[in-house]
Amino acid sequence: ASSDGTLDLPSSHLDMVRPGIALYGYYPSEKTQKEDRLALKPVLQLKCRVVDVKTLHPGDSVSYHRKYTAQKMEKIAIIPIGYSDGYPHNVVNKAFVLIKGKRFPLIAAITANHCAAFLEGNTPVSPGDEVVLLGNQGKEKITAEEIAGWAEVSSYKILISLSPFLPKITK
Repeated sequence: ASSDGTLDLPSSHLDMVRPGIALYGYYPSEKTQKEDRLALKPVLQLKCRVVDVKTLHPGDSVSYHRKYTAQKMEKIAIIPIGYSDGYPHNVVNKAFVLIKGKRFPLIAAITANHCAAFLEGNTPVSPGDEVVLLGNQGKEKITAEEIAGWAEVSSYKILISLSPFLPKITK
């Protein structure tokens, strides 16, 4: 039985179940989420550290094909996660990351192994600061469903697309 079958059809269990997405703490459907019999909580997070902070001047461009051009003086954080890590490439100008408990928009293009966040406001960001692409930080959170909405795919696709080569920390 899949996650849905495991949660909704005890008669389908037989001698084995394959809970799938429920193992990550996500519900397989809105129906099972509304019923909330298990009080699932997402356990998977995708985190990394800022590798660089760049100041852009008006006219400076970044990313493939000069995808983003600064209109004024601004700062960006370079983040070492890209589509080769399983992060969706089509979420630019829709997606956010969390740094220091605040949301910052992704700009330019998601490259094979990097992306860039526009550091609006006065939050001081430095290389080494934690970046959350999926999970919680402070009072903010980014869920697989939210990323799936930005990418116009299912949350299943977001979770199974993450590279097996990403370092894993289990607690």
